[in-house]
Amino acid sequence: MKKILLTIFLLIGSGGGAQAGAQSPAGNPSAFETARKDGVDFLYNLDYVSATASFEEMRRLNPDHPAGHYYLATAKWLSILNSMRRLQTGLYTDDSFFSGSSDKIDPQQDGEFREFLNRAIVVSKAQLRVNPKDIEALYFQGAAYGMLAGYEATVARRFKSALDNAKRGVELHKKVIKLDPDFGDAYLSIGLYDYVIGTLPWLIRYGLKLVKVSGNRRKGLDSIQRAHSSSRYGNQDAKVVLITLYRREEQNAEALVLLNELIAKYPLNYLHRLERAGLLAKMGRYCESSGEFELLIEDERAKPIEDLVRYQFGESLFDAGDQKRAVEQFETITKMPNADATLVSLSHLRHGQLSDVSGDHAAAIEQYRLVLAREDVFESHRNAKRYNEKPYSREMKTPAVCSPARQSGPGN
Repeated sequence: MKKILLTIFLLIGSGGGAQAGAQSPAGNPSAFETARKDGVDFLYNLDYVSATASFEEMRRLNPDHPAGHYYLATAKWLSILNSMRRLQTGLYTDDSFFSGSSDKIDPQQDGEFREFLNRAIVVSKAQLRVNPKDIEALYFQGAAYGMLAGYEATVARRFKSALDNAKRGVELHKKVIKLDPDFGDAYLSIGLYDYVIGTLPWLIRYGLKLVKVSGNRRKGLDSIQRAHSSSRYGNQDAKVVLITLYRREEQNAEALVLLNELIAKYPLNYLHRLERAGLLAKMGRYCESSGEFELLIEDERAKPIEDLVRYQFGESLFDAGDQKRAVEQFETITKMPNADATLVSLSHLRHGQLSDVSGDHAAAIEQYRLVLAREDVFESHRNAKRYNEKPYSREMKTPAVCSPARQSGPGN
């Protein structure tokens, strides 16, 4: 259940309108829209500096419209997530992410994000006082609360706050739909909420019905597909959400088609290629997956997240039964001078588990001791202590035999 809830926090935030259009009611509407489109393209190509400059131009052109402030918050949040190696949904696959207290956040970065987002909410409320049926103001206010939910879950790890803000954002978007049933972008957050509630165990759903909270998995997926097909502004966010949910539904072929579309549209976004490498591994296409990972490791543009690429490569190799190459990836991460501290701890843990699988518990214990000497992240200490006492065990697959030539590419 927790994994599903994280999906809604992460994706309602990211799907809250990074592509939702906004026409400036004053000044130069065409310049306002051009700045928006340019900013979104920069954002999807991971150029946060240029994206921020475009969104600043939106705010300059019309400071009384919530869109510019909202997009600035979007760029700040995604930049923070990328620096924390948390922009990949594949990392949120363990309930240990939900353990422990909230994370330490850089006060300046946190303050900037909240200032942008709060300004978007204040401006939208001011617009609604003038015109209670201002659909765009209502939409962006809901999107802002949705993004706050995503931020609280993925950056701060304050899950109760995330849930409260997600619900608030969805309620506002339902008002948008009542005013304009054809406002396709609003169906994204509504559909996600329906989907998540609809996938909870029946006993929990029954309890939620008592407080008038209900959802339907199929209806939710239909709403997200509607957002994808009927967005007014070419919304790519719904595509990102559908990829994630298709993967959860084991509709991997459908997810791969959409992912290839994103890669073709935003070729500089190495994170989409990383998602594809992981998806190919999940589909059992390990040779293609390995080739994709190896190309990413060699790509200079992806160097800022080489530790993340290697970690996910190691995970896919672990799943494929290739113990030797998996250990190589995890070991490399622990020796990288600027590797993310969390990934280093998790790599030591994985190295220990692989040693246990190989029957060398003494070597595994050394890795677990290294984990315990570091900061506790995502229950790493609890797991290290457990496997230190009782060796980790897992039935391993027979590794695939791949030809020397790489078989990476768009896939189909």
